[in-house]
Amino acid sequence: MLCLYELLEEHPELMERKDKKIYTYFKTKFRNRILDAIRKQESQKRKLDRQVYEEVSEISHRITDGGLLLDEYYALHEMLKKYKKGLNKKDLELFERSVADERFKGRRRLLKELSILLKDFSPY
Repeated sequence: MLCLYELLEEHPELMERKDKKIYTYFKTKFRNRILDAIRKQESQKRKLDRQVYEEVSEISHRITDGGLLLDEYYALHEMLKKYKKGLNKKDLELFERSVADERFKGRRRLLKELSILLKDFSPY
């Protein structure tokens, strides 16, 4: 209905024509609107917003046997969650930037802090 309204706003003369061109105009406008919406949804920049699903059985050959066990993995995430709760807004932003592997002033200090905190999870 919105598409038809916009069409009639742009071309009011279509209502007065006897040859029923309004149907052709509307069909074209509606189709183009749907195609634009699909293109926008599937555009390259939108693909960054979507998480890629990978079946575990397809990538299991990449997972090493020396990784964390489930309980260790859970403990690590709980420890990181507690650590993040104790940070102020600025340090939390720096933590998020370090997780994203960005470079910033104070990164070495933060990584040293984290290495002390996570020494139990070190493979060495």
